[in-house]
Amino acid sequence: MKNILVILLTLLAYSCSKDINQPNYPNGLKVNQNIVLDYGKCLKTIDKEYEICFTSISDSRCPVNAICVWEGDAAVEFNLKSNTESHSFTLHSNEKFQQDTVINNLKIKLLNVSLNPDLNNPTNLGSYTVELNISE
Repeated sequence: MKNILVILLTLLAYSCSKDINQPNYPNGLKVNQNIVLDYGKCLKTIDKEYEICFTSISDSRCPVNAICVWEGDAAVEFNLKSNTESHSFTLHSNEKFQQDTVINNLKIKLLNVSLNPDLNNPTNLGSYTVELNISE
């Protein structure tokens, strides 16, 4: 019975650690580079000092196959964690709204939100990815 518990705990720990680092950044992200982050995923810096998570999105951009009077906006929510604190913030795809922020001398800029809404197909949140630039 103990062996089964140990195996289950090991598998749980392994599966949780796989969600932290996405395949394109197996060792974590480096500051001063562009990164792509999937919806609901987190990525740690190589030095493990920070972890950034893509937590939510509200997308009002003009859907494909639609005629719109306004281009809309994707408001993307993030959480930046360190060993001592956590900061939640929102960045926007529309340049009329805040597209970057500075937290603890890290500048985080939203460069792109993938997946455009489509009138004919429901949007799956898990299909969203964002491109960020993180610099010092």
